Amino acid sequence: MTALSYVMPGMPLIYSGNEYGLNHSLKFFEKDSIPKTKGAAWELRRKLGKLKTENSALNGGKKSASYKKIATPNDTEILAFEREKTVRKLFI
Repeated sequence: MTALSYVMPGMPLIYSGNEYGLNHSLKFFEKDSIPKTKGAAWELRRKLGKLKTENSALNGGKKSASYKKIATPNDTEILAFEREKTVRKLFI
């Protein structure tokens, strides 16, 4: 799901503390802290962030890359799509 959120159109959302491996929910209206120790997910999110910013087929915003769903034999179990912009094209 993490990787999918980076290749789908839009901005990937990260729950506060998830990138640091926080294993509990933060309190909403009370002061809570996030330890700034890089967790196991840190490196994966760094690589996915770099891919999203450097590959034009994953661009979002006002001039975003195209998104086209690809039909599969079993659309309820398989998600396939294509992203394209300029000379870059990804099949996922």
